Amino acid sequence: MLLSVLINTILEFLAVILIFYFILGTDFFITPARILLSLLMFTTQIIIQAVSIELFNTSIINTFSILAITLIIFNGTFLYKTCWLFVLSLAGIMAAYPVSNIFYIFSGGSADSTSFTGLLRLTDRIVLLIFIICALALHKSRIRRQQVIKQIERKSYFLMLFSCIITKILLGMSELLFYKDINQFLQYIIAYLIFLLIVVLLVTIFAFLKIQYHHNILKEKEEFNRKYIKMEQLYYSQLEQKNNDLRAFRHDFNSHMLVLKDLVYNGQPGELKKYLEEISVIHERSFYISTGNLVADVVINHFYNKLGNSVLFKTSGYFKEECFASNFDICTILSNLLNNASEAIERKDAPCTKEIYLDIDSSDERISIFMKNTSGNIIKNEAGRIQTEKPDKNNHGIGLENIQKTAEKYHGFIKTSYKNNMFCTYVVLNKPL
Repeated sequence: MLLSVLINTILEFLAVILIFYFILGTDFFITPARILLSLLMFTTQIIIQAVSIELFNTSIINTFSILAITLIIFNGTFLYKTCWLFVLSLAGIMAAYPVSNIFYIFSGGSADSTSFTGLLRLTDRIVLLIFIICALALHKSRIRRQQVIKQIERKSYFLMLFSCIITKILLGMSELLFYKDINQFLQYIIAYLIFLLIVVLLVTIFAFLKIQYHHNILKEKEEFNRKYIKMEQLYYSQLEQKNNDLRAFRHDFNSHMLVLKDLVYNGQPGELKKYLEEISVIHERSFYISTGNLVADVVINHFYNKLGNSVLFKTSGYFKEECFASNFDICTILSNLLNNASEAIERKDAPCTKEIYLDIDSSDERISIFMKNTSGNIIKNEAGRIQTEKPDKNNHGIGLENIQKTAEKYHGFIKTSYKNNMFCTYVVLNKPL
C-alpha cells in the first residue's frame, strides 16, 4: 500500500508541474533557494504520507503541498495558481469518477474492500499518466495557450474558483449517496443527475471563458482601429500640407535657382549656406515615407513626424501591392515596433545619438521586417524575456508579445538581439497555406 501511495503522490506532483508549464504556459520562477525549499516540502510530504499509512492505514491528501510548491516555483498571482490547481484537481476527479463508481456498483457495494481501494489508486494513476502524456504532447503550442490564458480577467478567476468549489461539493454529495441506506436504484439516479449538472456547469464556464476571450480580441481590434483612424486622419492632413509645400517650392523653383546663381557668382558663401539651409527645411517639410502599403505609410509617417528632426529615421524596402497580411496585423507589428523604438531612444541611459532603421522585404510568400534602434541596456527576467521598466507592468511591456502572437498567426517568428547600444528586432511572416 505504501509503495502504491508514494507512486501516486510522485505522479500527482509531476502531472501538476508539467500541466502548469506545458498546457497552461506558466513560466518558471526558479532560484536555488526556491528549488531547495520545494524539494524539502516534497520530501516532507512523502514522509508524512509514510507515517500516516503506517500509523492510521490511510494516506494524507497532497493538495496543500502541491499548492505551496506551485506558488514557489511558478510565475503568476496567488489567485491564478490556486484557481488552476482547483481546476486540475477537479479534472482528475471527473476523469476517475465514472470508472470508480461503476466498479463500486458491480463489486456489490463494498467501499471498504481491498480490491475497490486498489482500483481507486490504479484509476488515479492512469488518469495522472494520461495528464502527463497530454502535457508532453502539447509542449510546442504552450506559447499560444499562454497568450489565450492571459486574456482571462481577474473576475473570471473568481467565477472559476467558486464554480470549482461548488462542483467539488456536489461531487462529494453524489459519492455520499452511494453509502446512504436508501433504495439503490434511486441512489444511482440521484448521483448521476448531480454528475450531469456538474458537466453542464463546466460546459457553461468553458463557454463563458471562450466568449470573454473573443470579446477581448474584438475589444483589442476596436482599440487598434480607433487609433488607426486617428493616425490616418492626421496622416492625410500632414500629406496635404506637404503637397502644398511641395507645390509652392516647385512654383518658386526657377526663382530659387536664380538667387543661388547670383550668390555663387558674387562670392557670398555665408549667404549661400544660409539660403541652402532654408531650402533644406522646405524639403524636409515636403518629405514623407512611402512603402506601397497605406496602413504602413500611416503608421510610419505618424512616428516619423512625432519623433522630429532630432532622430535619424531611415526606411528601405516596400510591401507588395497584394499583401497577404491583413491591415490590422501590419498595424500591430509596425506600431509596436516603432512605439518600443521611440520609447527606447528616450530612455535616460540611451546613447546621445538617436537612430531608427526600418527595412521591409516583401514577396508573394514571405514578409520580413527588420528594425534597429539605439537603446540603453535591456533588462531580462528569470525566464529570459525582456522586461519593461515602467511601473505599470500589467499594461506595458507587452509590445513584443503582441508581435510574437501576430507572427505565429502567419507561422512566422520574431527574433531580438542587443549589441553595442543597438536593439534589433527581426519579424518574419509566411503566407498561410
